[in-house]
Formats: sequence, structure tokens, C-alpha cells
Amino acid sequence: MKKLGLLILFFLSVVLLAGCQEDRDTFMVEVRNVSGEVVMSEEVVYPTDTTLSLLELIDESIGLDYTMSQWGAFIQGVGDFYPQEFGVTYNYYLGLYINDVMSSTGLDAISFEPDMVISFRETTMLNAFDLAIDAWILSFIDEHINTYISQEVVSQHVLAALILLNVHGYDVMDFNTLSYPTVATDSIGHLFKSSVVAHAKNLPTGDLETALLSLTPSNPYDAVAYLNASDILFGEALTTKRNEVFNYLMTNDPAFMDADFAGMALSAVFTIQDSISAQSYVSRMIQEIKNNQTNTGVSAWGSSNASSTAASIIGLYAVGEDPRSEAYTVDGVDLVEALWSYKGSVGFKYLINDSQDDLAFSTPQAFAALVMYKIYRDQHMSWTTLEFNLWRSID
Repeated sequence: MKKLGLLILFFLSVVLLAGCQEDRDTFMVEVRNVSGEVVMSEEVVYPTDTTLSLLELIDESIGLDYTMSQWGAFIQGVGDFYPQEFGVTYNYYLGLYINDVMSSTGLDAISFEPDMVISFRETTMLNAFDLAIDAWILSFIDEHINTYISQEVVSQHVLAALILLNVHGYDVMDFNTLSYPTVATDSIGHLFKSSVVAHAKNLPTGDLETALLSLTPSNPYDAVAYLNASDILFGEALTTKRNEVFNYLMTNDPAFMDADFAGMALSAVFTIQDSISAQSYVSRMIQEIKNNQTNTGVSAWGSSNASSTAASIIGLYAVGEDPRSEAYTVDGVDLVEALWSYKGSVGFKYLINDSQDDLAFSTPQAFAALVMYKIYRDQHMSWTTLEFNLWRSID
């Protein structure tokens, strides 16, 4: 009798289980990143007596961030997953796929099918070139920032580019997590770097301003650093000293004039570039870059190289020139494409045939140039003017 009772209980459990299963159809919800990797997969119950839509069931089970419009539901996020740069650009978004087929309607218009798979896939309209640049920038930030910003050293190019990204909404760095060298005011070069650090840490700059006004450049390179520091510390508030330094720069080229210096000089005259006296200087520096442009980048000291190409890109953006335009294209290769051809295993090589990356000079300059290109590409509109100097972030 005991065995018979157990057998009856077994069959009853099977029947009850079958009945429950009949009342509990399911479907799968997955999320894939832009590389196609599944970053979330969850089975969702679809009760046969439910009055909820698929949209409501998924929202209830997993959580959806969506907006409704005349075209249906626009899914912005699923669970904790949002597309890259959400809220900053529209480079990446979530595409809706039903059983591996792209849906032509919003999720709110999809009807349930047993065992269906609803897939939210991070999608982009960017081409392979731009995707590679975005990926390298993020990888560089994740893996190499402490090499360029520490208690021993600071790369002004890397730090200024990070500030620029944050100011334009990308929020890639908490500057309080970084270590910095001691602020120095004993030379124009040190003051320039210290001004970038003060901007990153939001420090008072009174002492830096006083120190800068007490110094006078003795060569064109110091004049460039002085003007860049002035832009950081004083903004558009013109000082008599800044005008004096600019007049010195206009009449004193370096002993060996090259496109590398021309790019740096263009950034330095950012604030006063619209003045009559500055316009001829800007035109001369632009022409210096164009005269030395090749299909492998900008040439200086006898050969095209990544450092000069990056410096030229940074300077051209500061005076409203687009280094990817026809004006800066040789044999079908623009300046940004040329710079990218120097990419090595970690950073950027100085010469295109070098076996090792130039981590000290070319890499931080290339990082800054590519960050500027990315922001310009993402956020510049033909009907707006983008304040775009590496050394003077507007926040």
C-alpha cells in the first residue's frame, strides 16, 4: 500500500507540474554589446492569463528605460545596461531583434510567441575607422593613465584631453583618483603644466596667475607656453602682458621653423585669433602646415612623423580648421587618417617604420589629437561654433 501511495503521489505531481507549465510559457531576453557578446540573458515568464504586454512584462521582470512616441517605444536601457555614451551622443543605441530578425516595430507592438528570443543589441552607425579610434581612446584611459599622470610626472596633453572629454559630457575620469606632481611656479613651462593640473583639480589659481605675470618669455617656445597658460588661467580676460607676449611671438620665429611649432602656435593664439594682427599670423602658420603635409602626415626635421601630425591637428582645431577636410587631404589621406597609420602595439610610433612605440612624445600628443577629433566628430554641427582649444576647456 505504501508503494501504491508513493506511485499515486508521483503521478499527481507530474500532472500538477504539467498544468503549471501550461500556465507558464516563457521567452528569453538577452542583451548584446557592440562586439556581439551576450552581456545579459534572462528567461521571463509569460502567464497565459496575463493582460500585460511584452514591454510591461520585461519592464516588470528586468527593468526597462524607455520613452513612448508616435513611432512606439524607444528602449534606452535594459536593466543596468545602457549603450556607450548614453546621454552624450547618439553614436550607439539599442536595436531590437526578434528571433535574430531585426524588428520593424517597437517592442510595444510585438506579440508573444512561445520560446521567442527578444534581443537588444548595441548598434552603431560609426564606421570601422571611428570605432577603432573610440576603442583605443577608452583602452588607453583604462590601462595607461597612471603612466602619464602621477606624483612624478604629468603629461599636459593627456590631462588636458581628459578635461576636454569631461567638459563635453563623456565623464571618463574622476580627477580626484589621480596623483599629481607638486605644483611648480619657477618657470613658464612648469607654470603651464601646473595650470593644467589646477584646472583638473579645481584649485585656486591666484598664485599661478601672479607668478605668470612676473615672467617674460625669452624664446618662441616659452611664448607659446605662456599664452597657453594665460588661456587656462585668465580665459578671455586679456592682459597687457598677454598682448606683449603675442607681439613678441608674431615677430620671433624659432631658429628652425617647422610645422610642429606652427601647430603649437595656432593653439597659443586661440583667444586673440580674430584680431587683425593675429589673422595674418594664423594664415602663415596654417600655410606652414600645408606646405609640409604628405600622404603620411606632416613632415618636420626631414620626415613625416606622428608627433608633428598630432600637433598640427590640435592647432588646426583651435583656429576652426577641420583636419579631415579636403584642404588637409593628400592622395586621399587626411591628417587624422595619416596619424592613425602610426598606431603601434600600445601607443603611437614616431616614424611609421619604427619598431617601437614613442610613448614619451608621440603617444600623448596623438591621444590628445584623437580626443579632439572624436569630440568634434560627435558634437560639432555645421550651424554651431565649437569652443575647441585643448588648453582652454569651457565649463
